[in-house]
Order: sequence, then structure tokens, then C-alpha cells
Amino acid sequence: MSRFLSRRILDQQQSAIRKYSAWVQRIGGVNLSQGVCDQPAPDALKQAAKQAIDDDKSMYTHMQGIHSVREAIAEKLKKFNHITADPETEIAVTIGSAGAFASLCEATLDPGDNVVTFSPYYSYHTNFIKLLGNETRFVEMQPPQWQFDRDELSRAVDGNTKMLLVCTPSNPTGKVFDREELEFIIDLAAKHDCLIVTDEGLIRALFNGGSSSTQHAETKTTQPGNQLALNQPNKTSPASKTTASKSAANASKSAKPSIPRKTGGAFPPFEDRKPPLDAGEGAGGKSAKQAKIIGKEPPVKLPDAKTPGTAKVAAKKPTKQSIPPKNAGKRKPKIIAGPAPLIKYVSPVRHGLLFRHSAKHKDWFVVQSQGVVKPNDRIASPEPFDATLDVGSGRCRVTLLPGTSVRSLPPSAAAKFGFEILHGRVIIRCDSEPKPEEVEGATLELQVRGEVWRIDLLTRKTVCGITIRPNASNGFEVSLGKETYTGELFAASGSVRVANPNQKGDVIVVTGRGKECGRLSLSPGDRSKVSVTQSAMPSWLTPAGRVPGEQTRRDGLLYIKEFEIGDPGPAGTVRISMLDNVTAIVKDRRARVSEFAVRTLAVTESYADLVRSLDRAQHEDARKAAFDGLRKWLPAAPGNGKLLKAAL
Repeated sequence: MSRFLSRRILDQQQSAIRKYSAWVQRIGGVNLSQGVCDQPAPDALKQAAKQAIDDDKSMYTHMQGIHSVREAIAEKLKKFNHITADPETEIAVTIGSAGAFASLCEATLDPGDNVVTFSPYYSYHTNFIKLLGNETRFVEMQPPQWQFDRDELSRAVDGNTKMLLVCTPSNPTGKVFDREELEFIIDLAAKHDCLIVTDEGLIRALFNGGSSSTQHAETKTTQPGNQLALNQPNKTSPASKTTASKSAANASKSAKPSIPRKTGGAFPPFEDRKPPLDAGEGAGGKSAKQAKIIGKEPPVKLPDAKTPGTAKVAAKKPTKQSIPPKNAGKRKPKIIAGPAPLIKYVSPVRHGLLFRHSAKHKDWFVVQSQGVVKPNDRIASPEPFDATLDVGSGRCRVTLLPGTSVRSLPPSAAAKFGFEILHGRVIIRCDSEPKPEEVEGATLELQVRGEVWRIDLLTRKTVCGITIRPNASNGFEVSLGKETYTGELFAASGSVRVANPNQKGDVIVVTGRGKECGRLSLSPGDRSKVSVTQSAMPSWLTPAGRVPGEQTRRDGLLYIKEFEIGDPGPAGTVRISMLDNVTAIVKDRRARVSEFAVRTLAVTESYADLVRSLDRAQHEDARKAAFDGLRKWLPAAPGNGKLLKAAL
């Protein structure tokens, strides 16, 4: 039956709120995750419903809703929100605020548009945006006051932003945006000519005399057609939800034409071993202690990177679109001191799989979508999945290709973030314009086997690819010396500046030109003849080249389902052990699923389980994958030969 479903539906899952509600009902507990009201409906409402049935009011009404209801909504908007709306042309009645939001998104969002909202968030909003194929960008609110960073919000909004989504009072945190915050949001929306959509479902639950966002905004909004409010009675009331929204057609008149771009998506954020960050957490959201860990890491000092000096530039003249800043190869980039940027795993559910190693538990655990990657975390993306990381709220995107393992680096004198690539392929792209006071678009530190590079993405839309391939050993005691890996850096578009670790003062600029890309060898054997060459574009650097075949995609879905959250573990945890699952899947009768499991053990360097896979796997390809994984792991560190002999 699954082959008849559309691809966008395959990602949809039951909300975490309803999962927890089902668990609570099963054990007879107290449900704090869902606003289920057990009080009787008002008598007037029940009598009116009965009278409507007796009067045979069972046929279609006006497509915008019953006229008397629209007039009542207009009166409410004028009295409570200080908004004058024409019930004939500017108000539509929908089946609850969810229906209003769905209609609004379908009426305003084009392919390539993105929506900016605040996290923690109400998961229905983001799920429906994802269903349409649009990207949601998140701006973190920090407890205990749930304030947001205005610079982070400004960076998240760009020329493709169609909508700023504000839920106030916020579900799940309970935050009420104040006048100053709302005025900043209004000014930002006016600057970028995008819609402001407000969900004020909890507006009648204010306890300190606060007022609605539309009341705050009334004195500030000069274009009322650019704000749409989804209003409904207090959610604790048993009365039916009544929703009013400005006409989507009227509101979207001034919207900019959309610019097609690759879209991503997001689902309710989970953190392994922590409850999900959506409305299922209740009004409290993350604890202050958890948020301090997840939000901003304190800077950690590492040895200074080598200072760049003279430049070696590719011989061919770059095209106009990819010309780097003047003197890019000579001047030292300005590194602005500060904490590490927030790094999130943003691959949609069932479109990726990412594992994080826990030294405490000596195991790997699944990182749920919207999980945070912290400095010194070791993460791995198994085959056949990409894993996309958002750095600094869209400032930079890092994609780990299938079979890649890296360690996230803490801030240093060279860069605020970076990665040690253990093996695999990584794509880095800079999506935002550099600030005027910054030289570079994005700067990161790269480490491979103890060697350090500083990578500067000099221009917006720069795309850089790095591949590190471990050399395989043919014997227990065979030493490869320094030749333990081969590596390359590619500039697919834009310009990349590379500080070479072994040649003091030298800086290399690698530039992509159309269908060709700049190539720089990172292999230890090529240190003495460092030069930039032009080469054909590797297929893995192109979106089309990374699309798996249909059969691989289906087999991958079967594999990823083995890691989906079922019943909660002890104390309600959502930790999913990789080793517990993978070692069992190795014996799967489905050949490709078994092979994926073995390759997961290889990318996580679980050598003892790879040895056991030689006996447990029922398929030849899976056993070959185990053998190849052991050959590449063997020369990675001194003493691995003795460990492998003992395991065998």
C-alpha cells in the first residue's frame, strides 16, 4: 500500500502530544500534554445546536461562512483587537484555527518560500508548512523569559521569506510578546515586505493584564493588509473554535515574487534523552538548565591557527559571479570573538538518520530532527542518508553525505565552529550575506588526523565540498605511515580561502567556475606540491547526483523505520540505542537492510560488532561491507591490529 502514497506523506507522523496522550490513557495517568477539557458545554450552545438540527440547517452555507457569524467576528475584532474588517471581503470562517492556518498557507506560500517562526513552537504550524514542501526557519527563545536574539531573527529573514509566524501567548512556553518585540518584528516584516501571521488562541488566558499582539501592533501597522490574525476563544472553553482571518488574496497583493530554492523542513524538535520541544511539554518547555546546555556553549580556547600571508591563486580568471573580495588571499579574515553558534540537525523525519556517540554509555544514539549538536559531539550519518546541519540559524548549512563521521569542534582563535572529519564527504554552503564589518561569509575550522585548516567561504552562495577517504590495510601489522588517508577540497561555486597547515604564511583561494570546480588536494603526500586545479564537477556535489535510486530509497525507508520511537523507555526517555538495534538488523533477511546495518557499524567504527557481522550476516554483500569496514578501521590508530586479533 505504501507505494501508492506520495513522498511528502511518508514523512508525516502522529504528533508527540497525541502519542503521550495515548500512553497516559493506557496506564491511567494524568494527562498534562494535551488541553482536553472535561467540563460541560454551555446550555445555550447545546440548545442552539439542537435547534439547528430541528430546523434542518444541514446544507452548505456561504463559502466564507454564515453572514451573521462573520458580522459577530467583525464586531469582536473592532471592540477587542481595534481592527476594522469588512465581514463581506476580509473575514472567512473556517473549521478551527488549524483550518484557517492550512487555508492561509495554501493561499500564500509558493515553492521556494520560507517561513520564520520561534522555537519552542506549536508543531501543527511547522508540520503543515513541511507538508507543502516549504522551509521553516527557527529562532530560539531563551528561558526563563523566553527572549529571542534580534540579530538571529534578522539573519533568518531573507528575500525568500514570505511569512513571519508569531504565536502569542506562545504554545508551549506561555510567552507573551511585548510591545517592543512586536514593533521590531513589524519593522523587520515591512523591510522585507512579508506577511505577519499571528496565532492568538490563548489570548483570553492572560493573567497579568497583558494584551494581544494585534492591540500592540495597531498603533504601528501602516499596512493592515499585511497582518493576518488567527483568533479563537480560550482553548479551555468547550465552545467551538471560531476563527477570523483577513482575506489571503487581499493580504498577498504586495508579496514579492518567490525565488525558487532548495527547501528543507522540520518536525517537532527532539533531543535524545530529553522530551520533545513542542506543545507536549506544557507551558514550561525546556528547563533553564537544559536550555543553558542546548543554547550557547561557552567558548573553549584552542591553539591559534596559523596566520595567512601571501596568496596562491588559481591561474584562470574567475567569472564575475564568483570573484572573491579584493585581496582575499592576502589579508587576515576578521574573526569576531564569541560563543559557538547553535548547530541543529534539520533533516526531515525519514529523510535522514544521524547518530551521536555517548562516551558515558559507550553507545551511539539517534539524534531526532531539530536536535542540537554541541561542541565535541561525535556524529555519524549512515548510508543511504544525508544529514543536514543548520549553523547559526541559516548562516551556514553543512551536509554530511552517507557514510560520514565527524566531530564538532569548539570555538578557537581560528573560527567559532568547525569539524574534524574522520571519514566521508561533507558539503558546506554559505546562504547569507556577510555583515559589513565581516570579511568572510562563513569561517570554520577543519581538522583531519590532527592537522588543522581554516576554511573561509568568501561569497554568498559559495558551495564547498570536502572528501576524506581512509586508506585500507591488507594486514594486521602493516603501517601506512602518514599516508592513512587521501583527501580533496572542491569549490563548486563561489570562492573558498584555505589556510594550509604545513606551509607557514601561505593561503590558497579555490574558485568554482560554472560546470567546473576548483580542486585542492588535502592528501599528506601532496603537501610539497600544493596547487589548485580545475576539474569536472563530482556528481556528489550536485543535488541530482545525490538523489538515491527508487529501490535504494524504499530500502532506506525500511531501515530507518527500525529506529522510530515506540513506547517510551524508563522514566519516559526517548533514547534509541544504535548498537541494540543495528546488531539485530544485521541478521535481517532483506539483503539491503542487512547491508545498511553493517555499513552503520563501519561508519561508527564499532569493530567488535563488525567482526561478529562476518558470522551473523546472511548475505554476501553485507559480509563484504563488514570486511571493507575493518580494513579501513585497522590503520586509523596504533594498536587497532591487536584489538582486531582479540575480537577475531
